Amino acid sequence: MDPTILNEKMYLLDGSFISGVTPYIDIDSVKKHPLWGSNLLFNDEQAVINSHKDYIRAGAEFLTTNTYQASIGGFMKYLNLDYEQSYELIKKSVTICKQAIAEENSERNIRIMGSVGPYGAWLCDGSEYHGNYIVNLPYKELYDWHKPRIQALIEAGIDVVLFETIPSVDEAIILLDILTEFPFQKACLSFSCKDGNHLSHGETFASAVEKLWTNDSRKQLIAIEVEYGTPH
Repeated sequence: MDPTILNEKMYLLDGSFISGVTPYIDIDSVKKHPLWGSNLLFNDEQAVINSHKDYIRAGAEFLTTNTYQASIGGFMKYLNLDYEQSYELIKKSVTICKQAIAEENSERNIRIMGSVGPYGAWLCDGSEYHGNYIVNLPYKELYDWHKPRIQALIEAGIDVVLFETIPSVDEAIILLDILTEFPFQKACLSFSCKDGNHLSHGETFASAVEKLWTNDSRKQLIAIEVEYGTPH
């Protein structure tokens, strides 16, 4: 990772992938697909490139891979790929970002964030908005589900892992435990919150941050973010 990311400079990020790609696709068909925008890595690569290029032209200094809903199991189930093909498709999301950067020939140093959404995003039942699955899902099962997606993004050359809209502190801890297997990789983590004080699963934001800051990967975590709420 480029160490200059850790300086005090403010960075302009890209925006929603779906918002950016909408001019290039049939948005209704994407919304009906179980993989949401991640299916475009397989079904419409050019639309993904176009979306990234638009954000570069708008001044973005970070591009985010469209892998929020991506998973090995999801690609195998809904795209009929095998394990290796699914793994490579996740890596391809980073290659596509690099291609967009190269085609725009920008003089700016544009970085890439690898998007990792919560487990609930692939269940297609809205459970990413409450995270209740964490109660009955064994630690190892969730660890083993997340790890290959993270590893594929890191192998492909992202600058930062972006753990997005994580609904519970327990799932966040598992993600950070995986991160320790890649000690030179930095990450940001955003929690989804249901109100000004609580994560979507119910833990207080303050207690969640305290738990993250005592995790072994704390030196790898460069930012904790909030979505859908404003903690006090």
